[in-house]
Amino acid sequence: MIKKNMIETYFGEIGYSTEKSFPGIKILLHATKTGVKAVVIADAFVAGISKKSDIRCLKRETKKYIEARHASKYLFIIIVDKVPECRLKNTVLISPEFGKIIRGGCESCFGKELSILNKMGKLQRAESRKNYVRATESDMIFLYIIIGINVYLYLKFMFFGQNYGITADTLQKGKYQNLVTYMFFHAGIRHLIGNMIALLYLGRQLISKKGSLCFVAVYFLGGIGAGYFSIAAKMAAGATTETIGASGAIFAILGALLATAFLDNESDIRKSAALRYTLVTLVCSMGKKTDNICHIGGIICGFMVYALLLTIHNLFEIQNNRKFKEMRKELSLCTRNY
Repeated sequence: MIKKNMIETYFGEIGYSTEKSFPGIKILLHATKTGVKAVVIADAFVAGISKKSDIRCLKRETKKYIEARHASKYLFIIIVDKVPECRLKNTVLISPEFGKIIRGGCESCFGKELSILNKMGKLQRAESRKNYVRATESDMIFLYIIIGINVYLYLKFMFFGQNYGITADTLQKGKYQNLVTYMFFHAGIRHLIGNMIALLYLGRQLISKKGSLCFVAVYFLGGIGAGYFSIAAKMAAGATTETIGASGAIFAILGALLATAFLDNESDIRKSAALRYTLVTLVCSMGKKTDNICHIGGIICGFMVYALLLTIHNLFEIQNNRKFKEMRKELSLCTRNY
């Protein structure tokens, strides 16, 4: 992911030095034979830049400071989560996650700097393609199987009356299998349809990001963990109610999606959006007849399961992709040649 510090480091190798730092903004200067050049690097989220007029305002305010330092040439680099289709003179907009770059007319003296930015963007785009899992219908097979099992067991429960939910004494009676089976039984058709729509929506997101194996692990391990939270709460409160439904596992998927935003080093905007979405979904699902502790436990366990999977992946990942090594080497050579 492209960050201010990365750009500052690469530009430092071609003669730039940090002159001033403000919240979300850094001003770099480089003295050349033809005069002083200035580069302003701004993080749109931290600096509060959300539209074209904000960029114009930033340029007006910082140009006064730049001109006071006798800089005759200047380049503005704005790091934005979503790159708008706007082009301003001597301004480069760059996406930190996907490496997309949009720039207006820039002066020829900034050829070196633009070349470095282009190579950084190219590298980021390549890494984004590497990390993105292209989900096809065949990748969704486990999701559809789980939905099918939920529907089948609901019909079985409706006609034959068999039930495998969890209560406060589930573990005391040795019914450990109920920690899995409770995720596949539902109290009514509305309960079933609501959960299956949520499972389909959130499940597709997680599979698209991390693959079907991650989805299956989060669904079952997170759902079991949510069940333990529910049993502990029932034992503490002395409750005799029974918990059934896939919502514990569904909230585990929601917790895993939240974990991807924070543990995969996504942008601050995506982290904030993921956190808000999780909290709003949790609050909207609360009710007197709802096992709220199971939902909260699902989010916690889903987050922890994804963190565990990510740790295992990082421990056993082998860095043998020559393409990315060559691109990094090319970027390093680019800065040295200048």
